[in-house]
Amino acid sequence: MTTIDPTVFVLDDDAESRNSLVQLLSSSDFTVKAFESPTRFLQEVSADQPGCLVLDLCMPEMNGTEVQRHMIERGQVMPTVIVTAYGTVQTTVLAMKQGAMDVIEKPYDPNVMVKCVHGLLAIANRRVADETADEAIRRKFERLTPREREVFEQMVKGQSSKETALNLGICFRTAQLHRERVFRKLEIESPVELVSIASAVSRATVSH
Repeated sequence: MTTIDPTVFVLDDDAESRNSLVQLLSSSDFTVKAFESPTRFLQEVSADQPGCLVLDLCMPEMNGTEVQRHMIERGQVMPTVIVTAYGTVQTTVLAMKQGAMDVIEKPYDPNVMVKCVHGLLAIANRRVADETADEAIRRKFERLTPREREVFEQMVKGQSSKETALNLGICFRTAQLHRERVFRKLEIESPVELVSIASAVSRATVSH
């Protein structure tokens, strides 16, 4: 899987506000890409691209909460901060319900914005690391034969070699051999690791 460095995406239709924010974030050594159009942002930024979003709430083409809704519909999970000069309690609550990590009012303190973006990128970086780890586990899991996957499922349920043999209709020694191969192919040593691997396989499978 190709790793892409997380980017700070800025979506604001007001040129002065957008350029000021880009200058601030770029001077803080962030990788920044700005958009004035929600449609262009949704078209050009893929759902799986890592990064965070600084999203203006009030835009004529599509407001911030509508952008969030489109992102949710296509499975785009991106740490987001809403920026607004005209926020209401209702829109703020909706933005937070739809996944915004914070809402910052204009005019904002530049230090507050930079600190907020640092936090959003920390979350984005953790997600990239988690996804990379899950993908590595999925590749190991794909080494297992169909029978070994059945044995793996029995092991996750806490079944012993004897119970696995009875449940799958195979002999005890065959069950033991399959268990040994599962441990070797997944590169694990303890049955305790099986549950976390099963969860990672499930997450990686869903993402594909």
